[in-house]
Amino acid sequence: MARRTITDLEIALIKAMHARGMANKDIQFFFNRPERPVNSGRISDIGSGRYGPEVPPATDAAVADFVSVHESEGTVAAIVVPVASQLVAVSDDPLDPARIAGMFAQDPHGVWRLIVGETDEHECKGNFGLRHRGEWLRAIAALSNNRGGYIFFGVHDKDGANEGAADMSYAVVGLPGDAFQRADPADVSKLVRSALDPTPRIRLGSAEIGGKPVGVIYVASTPAAQSSCALQMAATCVRAIYSIVTQEAPTGSSILISVQFSMNATQLLAVIFFL
Repeated sequence: MARRTITDLEIALIKAMHARGMANKDIQFFFNRPERPVNSGRISDIGSGRYGPEVPPATDAAVADFVSVHESEGTVAAIVVPVASQLVAVSDDPLDPARIAGMFAQDPHGVWRLIVGETDEHECKGNFGLRHRGEWLRAIAALSNNRGGYIFFGVHDKDGANEGAADMSYAVVGLPGDAFQRADPADVSKLVRSALDPTPRIRLGSAEIGGKPVGVIYVASTPAAQSSCALQMAATCVRAIYSIVTQEAPTGSSILISVQFSMNATQLLAVIFFL
C-alpha cells in the first residue's frame, strides 16, 4: 500500500472545511505545496470519506486556529472560511481552555498533536525547568519580537525519527514532573525581566490534552522589543569589531566604522575606514 502524502491532521482539517461548504479550490489553497499538490478530486474523496475514512473531522476551534495562522501571514485575504452552524464561541482570552484544546487533534493512532506544528507563533518544549531557562527565554524573546504566541511544555518538537520509528513531531508527551505547576509566575516574570529589556508580557497557564498535563506560556507581542534588542545586539557587535580593528590599525590613524543592520539584528554589515 502506497504511503499517504497527506497527513492525518491535514485530512481532519480538509474534512471539517469540506463540511462547512468551502469550495475545493479554496481548500486546496491551504494545502497545496510545490512538492505536494492536492487536486480537487482528492479534496472530494476526503470530504466524502473515500480517502482517509478512519480520520475524524477536526474540531471547529482547530480549524479556526489553523486559518488564523494563515490570516496573520496575510495569505487568505480573498478566501472566506464559513463558520459552522454548531461552532461554539471561544473566549478572546488566549489561555481559554477551549482555545488551547482546539489547537490539538488526535490522530488515528491515538496520539494527540499540535495541529499547526511549530510556527513563528507556536513553540514546543518537552520539559520545563527554571534552571534550564535559556531555551524558553530565547523562545519568549523570539515570539515577543514578532506577533506573540505560545510556548507549549510537554509537547515534543520536530522529530528527526529514524526510518521505522514512530514520528513524535508535535506530539503531546506530557510534563514529566510538576515543576511547571509549582513554578511561581512571579519568579518566572522576574527571570524574564532580568534577561530581556524591554520585558515581554507573559501569562502562564496549563491544560490537559489527552489526559496528559501541558504547560503553556502565552507571550504578547512587544513592538518596542524588536528595535531595542536589535540596537543592543548591534552595539555589542560594533564594540567587538572596534576591539579587533584597533589592534590592526596603523599607528596614529583614525578609525571610522559604518554599520548597517536589520531590525531583527540577524544581519549586520560593517565597513571600516582607516583615516
